[in-house]
Amino acid sequence: MGHLIQVGLSMANIPPALPLVGRTEEFEFLASALANAGSGTGGAVFLRGTTGIGKSRLAVAAAEEANRLGFLTVWGEAYRVETGVPYGLWSNAFLPVLREMDAAALSVLTRGGEEELGRVVPAFGSGADRASVFGAGEPGELQTRIHWNFTEFLRRLGERKPVLVVLDDVHWSDPSGLDLLHFATRYLDDSSVLVVCTYNVDRKVENPGFEAMETALVSVQNARVLDVGPISAKATGELIRHVFEVEPGISDGLGARIHERTGGNPYFVGEILKALVDSGSLYLRDGTWLGWEVDDLDLPDSVGAAVAARIGDLSRPARQVAQVMAVAGTSTTHELFGAVTDLEEDALLGGIEELRGKQLVEESAEGSDIVYRFSHPLIQEVLYSDIGLARARSLHRAVGEALERGVGGALEDRTHQLAYHFSRAGGHDTRVVQYLSAAGREALSRRAEREAVAFLGDALSRVAGDGDVGGDGEADVDVLSLREDMARALQRTGDYGAAAEHWQAALALALERGENARAGRLHGRIGQGAYFSGQYGDALAAYELGLERAVAALDPVVEAHLRLHKGNALQSLGRAKEAQEEMKTALELAESVSDAGLLARVHRGLMILYTWLGNPEKVREHGREAIPLSRAAGDAHVTYWVYWQLAVVEGFLGYTETTEEHIHRCQELAEELRSPVLELWTDAIFIEQAASAGRWDTGVALGERAVAKARVLGQEALLPRLLVFLSLIYLGRGEIERGKACVDEAWERSGAAAGDMLRVHLVLPAHIGKAAYHVAEGEYEEAIRVGEQGLAIAENSGFIMWAVYRLLPLILEAYLLLDDASGATHIEQRLSRYGKLMGNRFAMAWSKAFEGIKVWHAGDIEGSTVLLREAAEALEALPLMFDGARVRRQLAGRLADLGDREGALRELRFVHDAFLKMKAEGELQKTRVMFRELDVRPPSMSAGEGAGGLTQRELEIARLVARGRSDKAVAKELDIARRTVSTHLSNVYRKLELGSRGELAAYIAENDLLAQEQGG
Repeated sequence: MGHLIQVGLSMANIPPALPLVGRTEEFEFLASALANAGSGTGGAVFLRGTTGIGKSRLAVAAAEEANRLGFLTVWGEAYRVETGVPYGLWSNAFLPVLREMDAAALSVLTRGGEEELGRVVPAFGSGADRASVFGAGEPGELQTRIHWNFTEFLRRLGERKPVLVVLDDVHWSDPSGLDLLHFATRYLDDSSVLVVCTYNVDRKVENPGFEAMETALVSVQNARVLDVGPISAKATGELIRHVFEVEPGISDGLGARIHERTGGNPYFVGEILKALVDSGSLYLRDGTWLGWEVDDLDLPDSVGAAVAARIGDLSRPARQVAQVMAVAGTSTTHELFGAVTDLEEDALLGGIEELRGKQLVEESAEGSDIVYRFSHPLIQEVLYSDIGLARARSLHRAVGEALERGVGGALEDRTHQLAYHFSRAGGHDTRVVQYLSAAGREALSRRAEREAVAFLGDALSRVAGDGDVGGDGEADVDVLSLREDMARALQRTGDYGAAAEHWQAALALALERGENARAGRLHGRIGQGAYFSGQYGDALAAYELGLERAVAALDPVVEAHLRLHKGNALQSLGRAKEAQEEMKTALELAESVSDAGLLARVHRGLMILYTWLGNPEKVREHGREAIPLSRAAGDAHVTYWVYWQLAVVEGFLGYTETTEEHIHRCQELAEELRSPVLELWTDAIFIEQAASAGRWDTGVALGERAVAKARVLGQEALLPRLLVFLSLIYLGRGEIERGKACVDEAWERSGAAAGDMLRVHLVLPAHIGKAAYHVAEGEYEEAIRVGEQGLAIAENSGFIMWAVYRLLPLILEAYLLLDDASGATHIEQRLSRYGKLMGNRFAMAWSKAFEGIKVWHAGDIEGSTVLLREAAEALEALPLMFDGARVRRQLAGRLADLGDREGALRELRFVHDAFLKMKAEGELQKTRVMFRELDVRPPSMSAGEGAGGLTQRELEIARLVARGRSDKAVAKELDIARRTVSTHLSNVYRKLELGSRGELAAYIAENDLLAQEQGG
């Protein structure tokens, strides 16, 4: 007995976390990553290896080093029981951090994004529980908004002090948590945030979501992988000497045997040492450890066996407590032990102390609760596998019922915990389906679609066709609603085929019940699935069936929605007139029910239709109607798209000031909605404007950044257009390879390469880029072929706006460069006709330029100069500065032909300055040749420094705006009036020839002005 007491006392001398030995290279790797994060180059590190190899111990060492360096350290851990809890890993990590922050600091760090933060950490706020502006928008855009705003919160947190985020055992993470991890790690390379993740290569196959994501995670450019292997025999001996404080040579024999058995697995080594002490084979006498010379040791042959050996002789109370913990799965409160076991308090306390004494369990205080966790996940696995199926089911039910009663502390994921435990309790308990359904719907509300699919799918698998689940309780399950939720979740994941099966099943139930209006809506859902899959004919058929049901139900709201959807499908099929009729009927129905939100959406649908039909006045008319309606409905998302559509139309027509007004509204709304996707769509207009206006440095800087951001955000509907806008600048500058790379990618991503001509608004820009590339390469016949192929798509679909804006001028230019007058005339006639039909200033300016060239070829040089001057001025007023300068160079040539040398030189100087600012090298050289032909030395090739003309105050304000500060925030920071900020900002835009905050940010970044400030 005395010996056993001595052994029990000696166990306290073995630290729960063994010393870090034999890991010099690994620690230096992590220390380097921390140093990089401290200097603003963050990213991610993945520590991966087998069970017990020391991944978490290395992460602890990294956290200790980070604390020493003054980092904010955040630690989160994933658990098997939480693999279905949306963002459970992140919530686990950040809830303590958020709770400690005062409201003012949190407001600054989130910048109004508390709702998005509440989707990741529900206990932080009521984000998912209240209707708000967050609910507007498409599911993909909303999920991106969550990812973006949370990542921006991390970046701003890192601006205060460097941050280390440790995410342990990510192989148990939920799919949404992994998506957020993938997103964040791609966007933290220039931040002071380092994310260190650990995962077990032996366990990843048990979580298909993680296994599918692993390659994507570790292949991120700024993510590094550290494969953690076993420690050496020398390190094993050193570890033993550290733990037992013995001299070299004393423990070497036993150390060699232990290393041979464990293969250098540190946790296995520790378990064997604890087992040897626990059994008395190693013992402490008079302050000295003895027993090293024993040769007949029966060592376990696996780490699992070592753990099993240590828990094999637990007392009954300790085993009961341990089994409850193994079933509960994460952290367990003292209160839960009392509710689930039949132990008296003294026996319960004794059992807990026994587990703590054996270093199997760790105790901590969280608020008013005493919480217990296993010291290693393997302990839970061994215990759970040893419980037995019947006992495990009984314990799951007991834990679930305790949680139902509110026992177990304030769990933020109680619904998911209840679903988990009752689903594993067996039998025919009706609560299983109720909790699974509730967990699925909660996941849907948090935009965690894959978790929703798992919960709802499990619920559906347990429900019979009539809605009964059997057993002794009331089912209370609406199978139709369950089917709808499942279909909605699947559709949001992009699995339209599986979603269609559930929509069809729900439709059958609705028809069986005689719910015609609901059946109409379900036909609409089926149609939307087909529409988003590009199956416009199938979508149209579904909408028509839905309309039959809606009309039978006398439900004008459902009918209006279906007619709007049908109009969109008809539009996509190129049946514009029929689309127009359907949308007009939808408008009448919406007006009859006075539904502001529905009316706004119908007006917006008509705006889109009339945009591509080339009827700008109708676009403006419906826009004027839609804006107050969307505001009355509180739908800022629709308001944004109305302004965006107006900006596009006015931009196409060449009304610059009006376009800028609409873009400013888009900026405000995107900021209000905290949506990076909408900000990106706004940037697309800025980039196109910069390309047209000759602000090419700004266009390239903003365009490259937008393309990178679109890739990160997965914006496939926008990326081809951004690439084409960027390519036009590169091609104009003569950077053919860069331009071609952009064009080729746009061609592939748009579907044009695969012959997919249905995505008109992606395919047509791709044709523009391709034609522009062939013109730049002098391949004029190919430019005409590609251009006319795109023109046919535009005319067949009725979307002639793209044709007028870029395609027809490109084809016309190619014909002229081939000296093919008849082909050029054919194109110019269409350009002129469409231009007059739409009131399009681009078309009319280009028609005038062609007329000037045609008159010149006919021998009327003087008449040509008049027309070319008018065309150049019209193009520059739009502004199409690159095109205007090229026409003006033609004008200079005609003036020279007339003998007006001074007039020609005056035009050439203007052209030279324009091409110099744009860095249009090829065009610039052609212009310089013309100077020499007139026996005049070309002007200097040096351009002025725009930022040099700014006052110190203007530069100060420009830098703050480039950092994303609002006018109000700048005024507060500089202690000046907001109106003063606005005035200075207007001066900055004028001096730098910029048009927006986005362009200013790109200019500041490109010219390294923030770095100059820090250096100064």
